[in-house]
Formats: sequence, structure tokens, C-alpha cells
Amino acid sequence: MAAQALINDLTNDRRLNVDAQNNMDIPKDPFNAAWFKPGTIPGKVGNAVMDGHLDWFGVKEAIFYHLGELGPGDRVYVRDDKGVERAFVVTRQQVCTWNNCPLQEIFGSAKSARLNLITCHGNYNRAQQNYDRRLVIFTEAVQ
Repeated sequence: MAAQALINDLTNDRRLNVDAQNNMDIPKDPFNAAWFKPGTIPGKVGNAVMDGHLDWFGVKEAIFYHLGELGPGDRVYVRDDKGVERAFVVTRQQVCTWNNCPLQEIFGSAKSARLNLITCHGNYNRAQQNYDRRLVIFTEAVQ
């Protein structure tokens, strides 16, 4: 049986802007994913991007802790604040160094509705307060 993931309730307080370094900001809550507001809305044509934490101080398993278990063919469902649910199928996953991910593939234009999910991965560097890698799950909308 294929794995499934549900990301619930895309409300205004779960939208991300950019940080002081002009990078996508991070969610303020370990239990909710957030979508990149300057980008595409999930379900619309283009690359929508959602970020969620792997873990959090004092929280071993945050919302995207099991994200790496998703593989090609698995489904991701996103429900908006009106209760409308959209389905996406995983096309691939990629691990990249935190400062060298394929930004054009993740955030650039696309001719179909896509949803790219990002979380931390790899080893945590306490001095930098950052993981050394990112896990990206690429999906396309189910027609």
C-alpha cells in the first residue's frame, strides 16, 4: 500500500515570507507546515513550496519527521482553510546540502501544478543551529 500524508489547513498564519537573508523563512510551529507566500498557492499551476520541521527543541518528531518515507507514487493531500482538499503524487525525492539545493526546480516556474515539500535532513550543527542537508519531496497534482 502506498504511503499517504495529509497537510491540514493552509491558513494565513501558516504562510512564509522571506527572512533577513532573503531566504524562505521557517515555520514558527513544529506541528504545522507552512507554504511560501510569494510563490504559487498549492493546487495552482506552478511550483508551490511548503516547509515543515523535522524536529524542534524538546520535540523529537515534528510535522515532517516522516517525510523521507514518501517515495514515487505516494500521495500527499493538502487541505485549505475552506476544507478543499487537493491530491498530489510524489514524483521523486532529493537530498541536497542546505546551501546548494536546486532552487529553480523547487521555486521556479512550472507548466503544471506542483507541490514541493522541504524539511531538514542530515546532521545538526549546534554552533550554526542548522542541519547540513535538506530533503525535498517533489510532487505533481493528481488530475
